[in-house]
Amino acid sequence: MTNPAPEPLSRITNDIIQRFETMGAARDQAVTQGRQLVRLAANAIRAMHRDAFDQADSLLDEASTLLTDLRAIAAPFPSVYWAGYVQDAMKEYAEAAL
Repeated sequence: MTNPAPEPLSRITNDIIQRFETMGAARDQAVTQGRQLVRLAANAIRAMHRDAFDQADSLLDEASTLLTDLRAIAAPFPSVYWAGYVQDAMKEYAEAAL
């Protein structure tokens, strides 16, 4: 029985670099979308305080779509998904929805 040939070090290195680049792009998107989600949630809460419930519903619908996208982007990367900025955005959405 022979051992399989090890992968070339350059291929392993390139795979690691690609993973970091993909995770970095996901992190950048998560930060941007998280900020937008917080903004939408805050505006929805302000609209509720002004009794502008139709506007609040519209903002929450937009925020819900953004939250779905944010979760899909961050899910493959636990260090991004569980980062404070993602969790804070989810919390703000939950507060607005409640």
